Amino acid sequence: LKNKINSLSNSKSDNFVANSNLSKKVLNLLKKISRTESCVILSGPKGSGKEFLGRKIHLASNRKNKSFTVYNFSNSFNKNAENEIFGNEQDKSQKISGILDDVNGGTLLLKNIEKMNSKIQGKLLRVMEEKKFYRIGAVSPKNIDFRIICSTTLPLSHISKKKILR
Repeated sequence: LKNKINSLSNSKSDNFVANSNLSKKVLNLLKKISRTESCVILSGPKGSGKEFLGRKIHLASNRKNKSFTVYNFSNSFNKNAENEIFGNEQDKSQKISGILDDVNGGTLLLKNIEKMNSKIQGKLLRVMEEKKFYRIGAVSPKNIDFRIICSTTLPLSHISKKKILR
C-alpha cells in the first residue's frame, strides 16, 4: 500500500481520485484553482498532504510541463534562504543561480511560510508584483513568470491575527 501511495503522489498525471464527498469537493476546488494563475495558500497539520495537493494543482495547470520546485523554510537558515531563492552575483566572476532562475515558467511551492523572515517576504512580494527579481549584488533585474503556492501548518486566522505574514 505504501508503494502504491508513493507512486500516486509522484505521478505526473493530473487525474484526481476521491471516494468521500469531502474529498470530492476538495479535488473539484483544486481543479478550478488549477485553471487560474492565482497564488494559493494551503493550510493544514503536518502530514496532511499539502505538498501533494500543491503538486496536483501544478500538474492540472497550464504550467504542468514546466518545473515544480519546493522550498522548505523549516529546512533552511534564514540567512541562507535569500541566496538559495534569489541567487547571487556579488562575485562578478561567478554568478550563482537561485531557485527563481530554475522555476521560471513553472510553480514554486513555499513550505512552512510562517518561518519566512520579513525581508524575504518583502522581496518575494515585490517579485510577485513586478514579475522580475534581482540576484543578490546584481545591478539589472531578471524577468520571471511563475506561480507561487504556499503552505503552512498554522491556521490562516492565526497568521492574520498575529500578523506573521505581510
